[in-house]
Amino acid sequence: MALLEWSSAHATGNPEVDGAHRLLIDHVNSIAARQPAGSPEQDELIQALVQLYRMMSDAARSAEAARQAKSRYLATVSHEIRTPLDAIIGLTHLAGLAASSERQRKLLQQSSQSAQHLMQITNDVLDLAKIESGKFAIVHADFSLEQVIDSALAMIRQKADDKGLALAVSIAPPLRGPVVGDALRIRQMLLNYLGNAVKFTETGTITCRAVPLAEAGGQITLRIEIEDSGKGIDAGRLAQLFQPFEQAEAGIALNSGTGLGLAVTRRLAELMGGSAGATSEPGRGSRFWFTVQLMRGEPTAHTAPSGSTDLAATALHALKASCAGARVLVVEDEPINLAVMLALLQSAFRHTHFAKDGEGAIALARHTRFDLILMDMQLPGLDGAAASRQIRALPLNATTPIIAITANACEEDRQTCLAAGMSDFLTKPVAPERLYSAARRWLMPAPVPSTG
Repeated sequence: MALLEWSSAHATGNPEVDGAHRLLIDHVNSIAARQPAGSPEQDELIQALVQLYRMMSDAARSAEAARQAKSRYLATVSHEIRTPLDAIIGLTHLAGLAASSERQRKLLQQSSQSAQHLMQITNDVLDLAKIESGKFAIVHADFSLEQVIDSALAMIRQKADDKGLALAVSIAPPLRGPVVGDALRIRQMLLNYLGNAVKFTETGTITCRAVPLAEAGGQITLRIEIEDSGKGIDAGRLAQLFQPFEQAEAGIALNSGTGLGLAVTRRLAELMGGSAGATSEPGRGSRFWFTVQLMRGEPTAHTAPSGSTDLAATALHALKASCAGARVLVVEDEPINLAVMLALLQSAFRHTHFAKDGEGAIALARHTRFDLILMDMQLPGLDGAAASRQIRALPLNATTPIIAITANACEEDRQTCLAAGMSDFLTKPVAPERLYSAARRWLMPAPVPSTG
């Protein structure tokens, strides 16, 4: 067989042969074309190319098998860590509501902070793996940047107070209205920066600034920076900080941490159309910044209660005010997680129902019209996606919003949910404010377009 015929038969349209491999094949083809037809040299080249192609195919198959194994392992680890954390965070929140003394509230606050810190470390490790495997999804939803910043500052305030550090915040007026973007990831990026600032600052002030660098056509280029009065970082180390594991290897993470937070922050910023970096002067402090692209959001009728800084209480207040009469179904097989979810929802709704598996959910949905369904994805027997597909075929709940509650936070999981007819996607652990906000978003009627 002529070399050109062989390469065309094996390379054209073959997904295992990428651009580099095709280039190599073309190069060998050009060499073979200069050899006399049927010569020993051309035969040797053909045999060499056949062997090379087989090696490349074997390597491609091995790489794909390893990638799939890594993805399965990542999904399993994500589920096994996030599911109990979901229960811990929810139970701590509920216990805090019932605390009868300041000492109890303080202990529960410390427990909540520890759970959030563990969640942050977990997110850093899993997010970096997902980003590098191309399975990370950025969410676009309305949120208040001011509330996100307040929430992040609240989570590190106790540590700052313990060290006698002052916290300052400056948010440019154009950013105080609703915006569209990934609020959860922006808060995660903020916490990575704020946590480092508190860790490495012994006296003085930590300042958070948010400014719009540009705005055109409803798109905003947001810059957030965290400035501290710490010991600063020399130029040699500063260049390494945003590389995975460099903090730990360089001995920079003196107190705690995986050394992944800054690397994840940069990758997240890039996924949101921005970048991240830092400037520092030894002995004078540091300034860490990131930029992201946001869209201008739609104004909402709801305003937070005066003086409220508790995002969960604010979100619950808004939900109860507008949707208390809604009928809600929770589908969850883990007993503790189910109890937590029901307790959180019963604070907002007068009618809550539950099922412990997909078959039970379908049976309830066949005879009861629900306003909202919260569906765990990993259920015994019929999983959440399959149950949702069958519920969508039932007349009473063909259009009922179904929100997936899942510990598997990969893009392919989100696509699976949407393909099954589900309406939204929440990743465990689901903080109370996220649960309440998502429920209100799907229960509130869409605004009627103006005809004027």
